[in-house]
Amino acid sequence: MRKTTFILIVLLHLLNTISHAQNFSEKELIGTWKVLKVQLLLTDGLSEEESIRLKMLENALLKSTFTFKSDHRFSFDIEIKEMKIENDHWKMVPETRIVSVQEWKEKNKEKPVDMDIEITVDGENVKFIVADAMFLLDVKKNSIAEE
Repeated sequence: MRKTTFILIVLLHLLNTISHAQNFSEKELIGTWKVLKVQLLLTDGLSEEESIRLKMLENALLKSTFTFKSDHRFSFDIEIKEMKIENDHWKMVPETRIVSVQEWKEKNKEKPVDMDIEITVDGENVKFIVADAMFLLDVKKNSIAEE
C-alpha cells in the first residue's frame, strides 16, 4: 500500500511539473546544491521506530549537499557515512530531467545505477526527488562546481 501511495504522489507531482515545465540543462545543474527543505512524501503506517529513523534522516538531509561537476563527477555529502557518495558519475536526460548516478567505473553501462534524481523546476524553485526515497527536497545552488 505504501509503494502505491508513493507512486501516486510522484505521478501527481510529475503532472504538475509538466504543466509548469521549464527547460533545465546540464549546464544549469553543474554546481553544488544545498538542501533547504525536506518534505516527507509517505507517512501512513510508519512505526514509531521508522518515524524516528526518518526524522534522523531528515535532519541529516538538511545538512547535505549534492555536487555535479562539469566532468560528470558526482558527490553527495551527508553526515551519514553509509549514504555518502564520492566520485561517482552522473548523466542527465534533459527531456525528462532525470539524473542517473552510478559508480565511475560503471559510467558507460546502463546499470547498475546507485541513484536516480528527478529535477523539477517551478519558476526559480528547484526540487530533487530521489527515486525510491520518501523525500522531496527543495534545493538551492550554492556554487559552481570546480573541475
